[in-house]
Amino acid sequence: MLILSACYRRPFDAAFLCVNRAKEYFKAQQSKEELAAQLGANRRAMQEAFEGKSFADGEDPFEGLEPHEIEAFLKKQARP
Repeated sequence: MLILSACYRRPFDAAFLCVNRAKEYFKAQQSKEELAAQLGANRRAMQEAFEGKSFADGEDPFEGLEPHEIEAFLKKQARP
């Protein structure tokens, strides 16, 4: 309802908003191949997480640390 009243009062502003939204919508569109690749990567990552594999790239930063040491490290990093 608000958009309709805006179109009635200021049609050029409403058209400008619609065109900008349409540009952003079409710019964000992905091809079917890109979507399939992204979906496949997500499925592989999810399967690896279910299997207990590490999802972090590179070395594990918490390897060799005790749980209380990890908790202290995370609390320290969370504070600004």
